Amino acid sequence: MSALALLLLELRRRPGATAITLAALLLLFSLAGLLLRVADIQERGLHRVDPAVDVVIGPKGNALRLVEGSLHLGRYHHDYVRGLTAMRTFEDGADPPRHVIALARFAHIPATQGPGARSPGARSPSAQHSGASSGRLAERSAARASGGRPVAVPPPGSTPVVGVDDAWWDRPADVFSPRLRTGERPRTPGQVALGATLARRTGLAPGDTVPLHADFSHAGEPVWTGEATVVGILQPTGTPIDHAAWVPIDTARQAYRNVVRHLGGRQYHEDLMTHLLVLLDPERPEQAAWLFDTFHTRRAEVVVHVDDLLDEVRALSRQGPASLGATLVLAIAILLLGLTLRARGEAGRLDRGLLRALGYGPLDRLVLTAGQGLVLVLTALALAFALEQVAMRFLAPHLPFAHLGATVTPGHLALWIGAPLTATLLGALAWPTPHGPRS
Repeated sequence: MSALALLLLELRRRPGATAITLAALLLLFSLAGLLLRVADIQERGLHRVDPAVDVVIGPKGNALRLVEGSLHLGRYHHDYVRGLTAMRTFEDGADPPRHVIALARFAHIPATQGPGARSPGARSPSAQHSGASSGRLAERSAARASGGRPVAVPPPGSTPVVGVDDAWWDRPADVFSPRLRTGERPRTPGQVALGATLARRTGLAPGDTVPLHADFSHAGEPVWTGEATVVGILQPTGTPIDHAAWVPIDTARQAYRNVVRHLGGRQYHEDLMTHLLVLLDPERPEQAAWLFDTFHTRRAEVVVHVDDLLDEVRALSRQGPASLGATLVLAIAILLLGLTLRARGEAGRLDRGLLRALGYGPLDRLVLTAGQGLVLVLTALALAFALEQVAMRFLAPHLPFAHLGATVTPGHLALWIGAPLTATLLGALAWPTPHGPRS
């Protein structure tokens, strides 16, 4: 404590020393953060799209993180980072595949159902084409739902179909919904689409129904079992079978931008909670499909090539380095201002006659107050940026921010709390004393 007190006293004696010290620390932090960011990108990369994953259903944040290699994209997806688990799929060459993990919840077809077999209760494609709407399919599937035992990992030899995440709750954003605590069962999506290889191995076709298992025990909900109808198959050529409403890539990209742009809206939980279905064909890892299910409005199925998806991912992933770059610029500006103030203080000591003539007059007060006030503001903002980086990188995965929506993030808290604290600290250290200019 005595050493800290001596340091504070020394800083108060030297004009600009506070800004120089803080700027140096900020530069070190920014450089370290930038290096960590680069190392994270190199380690995880945008290339880790596992070609063995056939179907994944989950909230958009988790699904997107799967596609782009679990690289944290920033505040847009912070509220789903907590539930992310490592994605591991079947061994190369295994036939049938052992399992597909979808956000730590699993589903499978019994092992007796091999290539060419039809699922229990399967319907012909014509039944699917008979005009039944997706809403009625979901209602019928929900009516057939029954309880079951938790499925931690699909049994050896079982063939995966789809994993169901929290996306299919009645209010998917409300993780701690009272309805879940009272035991109300979530509804089924009712529909799935398969990669071409998985469809070939299982013999499934549009119109077939498949068993569906979801483990909601993490929220106090019993394991839920139901059925889903195959509504589409993604071919290696990228052309889907059946009449699913696939839309052009440009439309998909615009839909994605719209979702991201509206995430911070007040109706985030009410009608902008979209969910994402990622389909990766093992034979065409550059191929993906998105399913946006806006549960208050309409259902749209979207085909997106990974090349186009990664363009969006790279654009988002640049947000972190951009914030760090802004921090660096602010730190350099603070450093220059600090050096200027310090130089002014040294000049004052050399020309004591001028200082004596000025005394603590209006001009000196204006120059010193304005200069150090600018240092205060810039340093506060820069440190707030730095705190935001720390909060988003290290705190967000461990904080229950999902129920707050996207309007409050750890970065916001860092900005709101860090800036006033920093301004107060700098004011105590660097503001002119009431006894006249320092010498």
